[in-house]
Amino acid sequence: MKGEVISIAVLFILEKLNPIERAVFILREVLEYDYTVISDIVGRNEANCRKIFSRVKTKMPTIDAESTNLDNTKEDIVQTIVTAIHQGNLQRLENLLYQDVILYSDGGGKVIAALKPVHTKELVFRFIAHLLVQYTNVPTSIELVNVNGESGVLITEPNNMKTVVSFKIENEQITEIYLMRNPDKLSHIG
Repeated sequence: MKGEVISIAVLFILEKLNPIERAVFILREVLEYDYTVISDIVGRNEANCRKIFSRVKTKMPTIDAESTNLDNTKEDIVQTIVTAIHQGNLQRLENLLYQDVILYSDGGGKVIAALKPVHTKELVFRFIAHLLVQYTNVPTSIELVNVNGESGVLITEPNNMKTVVSFKIENEQITEIYLMRNPDKLSHIG
C-alpha cells in the first residue's frame, strides 16, 4: 500500500479498528517494519502481531492501479448519478445499484448518519431516496468532485453543511457507497 492513494474505504475500516490493530497494520503495511520491531512497539509477541496483521489485512479492500486512477467508466457512472439526482430520476439511480450494495456513513455523532452499514439494493435505495427528499425544497449544490483520486460527489447544503460521497464501482454497478458527513473530517473543504 506504500505510495498508494488511501481510499475512503480504507479510512472507514481503519477507524473501526482498535488502537493495537491500527498500529500493527500501519507499522507493517505502510512503514514496512519487521514483526520484531512491531512487537516491541505495541507490547505483544511476534506471533500475536502476525495474527493481528493477518486479520486486519483480510478486512482491507484490495487496491490496484486501476482503482487509483480516474477511470472514464467510473467517472461516467458518477456523472450519471449527479445528472439523475439533478433531474429527480431516482429509477436511473436505482438501476446503477448492485443487488448487494453496502452504504457506509460517518456523521461523527454530530450530524445525522446511519449508525451501521446499510445493506441491499432496496434498503440503500430507500436511504438515498429519503436523503434526496430532504434536498428537494432547499437550494443544495450537488457536484462532481475528485475524492482521493476517484470521482465522487460533494453535496453542500444552504447552511454550508457538506457531505462527500464516494463509490466503489465494479462491472458498471455501484457495490459500495461512502457518505462522509462528519464536520470535523470535512472542515478543510472550502
